[in-house]
Amino acid sequence: MGYALVATFASVVVIAMVGIAARIRFVYRMKTYHSEQWRKIGSPSLLGNRGIFEASMMRYLRLREYLSLDDPKTVRSARDLRAVAVALLVCVCVASVTIFGIIIFGKYVAHE
Repeated sequence: MGYALVATFASVVVIAMVGIAARIRFVYRMKTYHSEQWRKIGSPSLLGNRGIFEASMMRYLRLREYLSLDDPKTVRSARDLRAVAVALLVCVCVASVTIFGIIIFGKYVAHE
């Protein structure tokens, strides 16, 4: 189980870094090319002062409101950010189950 926890943690770190890049690209495109929609989702900053995934922006992505934009590059960046958010959620769930298993079933015992 120890390897699973390390692999999950590494996955979370990598996906979070990809998420930061995807967020920067999405917010930049929204602010630059779709300022009205950018204000609608709470005027998020590039690096986010309220966390990587703010509630209003995540709602916008979850409901796929970005599909109404007539801009394929922005739509693609929104899809990328949405996919990263889902992947990060899955990794956090797997990490939680792994940690819960370690707590419930005891310490990790290496096989010799």
